[in-house]
Amino acid sequence: MGFSSLSAQLLSIPPYVAAGILVFFVSWNSDRTLQRGYHIMAVCALGVLGYIFLLASLNVGLRYTGAVLVACGIYPIIPLTLSWVSNNQLGHTKRGVAIAMTSMIAQCFSMLGTQIYRTEDSPRYVKGHVICLVFLGLAGLSAFTLRFLLSRENNRRDREYGVPDSKDMSGVDIDGVYDNHPQFRYAL
Repeated sequence: MGFSSLSAQLLSIPPYVAAGILVFFVSWNSDRTLQRGYHIMAVCALGVLGYIFLLASLNVGLRYTGAVLVACGIYPIIPLTLSWVSNNQLGHTKRGVAIAMTSMIAQCFSMLGTQIYRTEDSPRYVKGHVICLVFLGLAGLSAFTLRFLLSRENNRRDREYGVPDSKDMSGVDIDGVYDNHPQFRYAL
């Protein structure tokens, strides 16, 4: 955007502060409402909007707003996704493997991210922004699809086994059945 090194460093503070505040708020609210999917979809939409601002405008203020929205759209996804994966796996081994696999996949994409913002694409970085916009849109669509499928499975279990008395699975013997237990319902 044409700023000096010091100015650029100082201007990087507000996007990260905004994203940090949003991470805490979205994480707290998704715990309170027990809705991970909707929150992931919402922050993905914020990030997509930010990338649209970055791609569509040459105005420095609008591009900076886009950068803030991108940070607010990307950073909350990490704790939301890890908690969603964790909530939907019963058993320590299964949960640990699921979280490790999720982290490995995320790290593969972070390696890709280091290669898509090339020096020759500066100063607009259209290619990198478009790739990130598409992947962020796919993340939102994946959250929508997963939430739909998990909701359908919960409804099937409610019809087949009845609505569980409580969402609290403590004290329920899950050995050998884990998330196939009749009282288990997926976090949405």
